[in-house]
Amino acid sequence: MQLFWLHGYDGVSTQMLVEAMGINRKSVYSEFGNKQKLYHAALDRYLCEVIPQIFAVMNSDEANLQSVFEVLRRFSDAVGRKGPEKGCMLCNAASETAHHDGAVRVLVDDYFRLIKSSFENALGAAVRKGELTADLDIGTWSSSLATSVIGMFVMIRSRVDGAILTAAADLAVAQLRLQRRARDVD
Repeated sequence: MQLFWLHGYDGVSTQMLVEAMGINRKSVYSEFGNKQKLYHAALDRYLCEVIPQIFAVMNSDEANLQSVFEVLRRFSDAVGRKGPEKGCMLCNAASETAHHDGAVRVLVDDYFRLIKSSFENALGAAVRKGELTADLDIGTWSSSLATSVIGMFVMIRSRVDGAILTAAADLAVAQLRLQRRARDVD
């Protein structure tokens, strides 16, 4: 998973996989069939194990508006730190292989739904707790925020100035704050 995450599908040779996994070439093929199926397995593992950790705060029973703010800020704070410079493995796959690999396309679609669902959970909790107006279009907001986060992942990988992501996160937070209940504005 780490190799594909860092180098992408085309940037990883079978020899690199053999060396990283400490097994012989025949074992790779007998276990996974080919490099592409191993790549699919790595993407699936990333989707099932890494992504839920990133968005856990928005999927917890304590999720609220602050949870959304924390996730957005985490992305803007990631620029320049060791580790996040790889970006998101599924965002990388979306731009590298999803347009010609149906299995990757399915995983990318699942990925977007998972992120959107996380925002829906947190925003729904914020509405129920009275932090946001009851008429908030949770679906539209969740799609917009999920798209923003995916864009942030891409920008992190391209190592942009962190101020760009901070501005994007701050704008999203400011827009959400405008959706607070009327009594909170007074």
